Amino acid sequence: LLNRQYLDDIRFDRFFKEINANITLGDLLYMNPDGSVEREIKLANQYLRLNFAPFKADNKVGGIIVVIHDVTKQEKLEQSRRDFVANVSHELKTPLTVISGYAEIIAAGIAKDEDVKSFAHTIHSESQRMSSMVDDVISLSKLDDMGKGGASGDDLGVDMNQTVSLESLANDACERLHPYAEDHGVSLACEIERSGNEPVVVRGNMQILSEMVRNLVENAIRYNVEGGRAAVSVVGAADGSAVVRMSDTGIGIPLELRERVFERFFRVDESRSKETGGSGLGLAIVKHAAQVHGAKITVMGNDPQGTIIEVRFPAK
Repeated sequence: LLNRQYLDDIRFDRFFKEINANITLGDLLYMNPDGSVEREIKLANQYLRLNFAPFKADNKVGGIIVVIHDVTKQEKLEQSRRDFVANVSHELKTPLTVISGYAEIIAAGIAKDEDVKSFAHTIHSESQRMSSMVDDVISLSKLDDMGKGGASGDDLGVDMNQTVSLESLANDACERLHPYAEDHGVSLACEIERSGNEPVVVRGNMQILSEMVRNLVENAIRYNVEGGRAAVSVVGAADGSAVVRMSDTGIGIPLELRERVFERFFRVDESRSKETGGSGLGLAIVKHAAQVHGAKITVMGNDPQGTIIEVRFPAK
């Protein structure tokens, strides 16, 4: 852990100074024999917690015990939590500032009569954006707990044993988002491929899977181009496996960023996301929803332009 094979060739003080533990042998020899000292250090990409405690021999200090814990995983999770809180705070601050600004102008009576309706529309739009983001955060938090094994579906009141028709979810998403697609000048299609006459169904939670499909379709529209196309395909196989495939002719995702698009608040095109109202949480929800259903996600380029995202569910 300390990147040392042998310690016999180096003195205590020098060694722990080199790894920035900020402790000396004198500090430990004259401390309370029943006490201990803790230090946290970073070596390369590892985070380590060091616990120092003297041990007695013939009623005096006989030496020092050093217990080393690798806390890299915990530290990265904590850093992820801090980043998440910072990002949520930042994302909520923008619409709050807009709402506060327009509301203050109206309350002060300095808004022109013809502008009040426009200001009210903006306030409503930004409040809807905040509400949507809060809903996404709540969904992601619940999926996080399930994915990490911290809580089961039963613990969270989530039934994971429902028979869910992927066909219905795709059709519903297309129907609901058709006006949104029209507003963006994008044609939206829903395609079903059955194996024989068997409906394409999976075992899981309908609400979670519905959110997953909706986010896939919404993203394909949001990051498309005017005159572009988005198509969600549901494909069933004879062995009971199923695929949800979302293809678009949008701005595309560079190869080096295809793993990162599932990170919370990551955006391929920051300015475009702000213009179109994207929260940066949609694909994170897709990833976690797939994980809790044992599904695998693949991101590919769509020749000649755009993106294909496949969610592949295992055989029943």
